[in-house]
Amino acid sequence: YTYVGKALLHLIADDDVSSVRETKLQQIYDTETDANTFDAIVKLCPKLDSLYLDRSHTGVIGRLHLIPKLNHVKLNRFDCEELDSMLTKCGEKLDILELLVGKGVVDMSALANHCPRLEKLVCYKMEFLTHYEQVTFPNLTKLEILHSPITTSCVRYLMTCCPKVEE
Repeated sequence: YTYVGKALLHLIADDDVSSVRETKLQQIYDTETDANTFDAIVKLCPKLDSLYLDRSHTGVIGRLHLIPKLNHVKLNRFDCEELDSMLTKCGEKLDILELLVGKGVVDMSALANHCPRLEKLVCYKMEFLTHYEQVTFPNLTKLEILHSPITTSCVRYLMTCCPKVEE
């Protein structure tokens, strides 16, 4: 169900807020998430560890650090500048990061720097992938880059700075 966040928001809006209980949801897929919907997700889903956001509104991705147990993030149709902000605040907790149809440049070395626990990284139809430093991905075992422009030097970087990649 792609509008779980909206359903949670309606729970808060329709009922007496004090009677609404926290959910046991551990993963959510939400489309067009706005600030109010995100606040409802944070309030009602303390066990959330996996979040898929499709076309979230500006500012939402930069607030993902408010979800304490989050370790798997999948973003579809997003601005890469917001990704940088999010990774600075909560990248150290991420095990899985899936990036789909991102607008802007992704610095892969910044990902390595901010996400030392990262085990799986997927980049699909990203606007541009590059790197500026030689930072190792110490735990990355799965790397997928599909239909995304990438510099030759970045390909070399990924081949040398991902010692555990198996696929």
